[in-house]
Amino acid sequence: MVRIKIEDIGQTRMTPIGEAEILDYNFVPHKSGKYFIQYLYKDFMDLLVKDMRKNIAKDYDNVALFTGGEGSGKSATIYDLLKLYKEDWDDAVDITASYTYNMDFMRKRFADSDFGNGIFWMDETTQIANNRDWQSQDNKDIVSILETFRSKKFLFAGAAPKLERVDVYIRDFRMRYHIHVQPMAFPTTGYMPRGIFELEKRNPQSGEMEHCGYGLYPDMPQSAKEIYLPLKERCQDELRERISTGGKGNKYKQMYEAERVKNGEIMLQLHARKVLPDKEIMSLFGYDNPKTYENALGTARKRQRGTP
Repeated sequence: MVRIKIEDIGQTRMTPIGEAEILDYNFVPHKSGKYFIQYLYKDFMDLLVKDMRKNIAKDYDNVALFTGGEGSGKSATIYDLLKLYKEDWDDAVDITASYTYNMDFMRKRFADSDFGNGIFWMDETTQIANNRDWQSQDNKDIVSILETFRSKKFLFAGAAPKLERVDVYIRDFRMRYHIHVQPMAFPTTGYMPRGIFELEKRNPQSGEMEHCGYGLYPDMPQSAKEIYLPLKERCQDELRERISTGGKGNKYKQMYEAERVKNGEIMLQLHARKVLPDKEIMSLFGYDNPKTYENALGTARKRQRGTP
């Protein structure tokens, strides 16, 4: 078991993103009987930004995924990272320019962004890159776009409730950093419902994610919230509209309609050729009422003739 003395606080320790000063630590018991140590580092976000700039120089992927529950602080963490990443950050200009509503907006921004000057901030990443919807055109396009980010020296910061819901190719191959925000407590800092993030980084040689440690982030300032919140609301409005009039909701409705048309054609053929008695056809296709069955046959005949 590793023993830590109190004077370790204030000393430095090497992490996968560089040497960091220890601010606090936790002993975490494991079922194996061993203890693990959680290190909270000072200015850890600044160190992360420096590591990202090194990635740019080496043409490594600069894709960061931020996870956490509703209201956990994902947006505040992204804001803090991007503000440090872009040293001349201006809230009014850069929040609006970086925030990406949907895949259509991302395609346009990707085409218009200059080399080395593209920052993409996306909430609701799983609405575009979802591991259960990997065959959608949006999912295919975002995978293709992220594959070119390293050559264009762009940065992508995407938020999702759970990492497992993000497209498997992105999280296993394109994602360079995973930042998870959650309520935590350390002996010195005390319990914090918001303000602490955990960082993992992918090792470019092994391809495995390595635990780096914990850091602090400030809340988003009110001036930035006044710009950000309307953008997020617009994103939510577009999402609701897409689900109600298009997108996944419409896709499943179209699938159901196509299946119903196909069943109607089969049912009409069975009836016309007298392959089965009408009662058996009704049972096969789930019709209990003869009148409803006759109406379904009539609809199928109209479709066959091409009449409304």
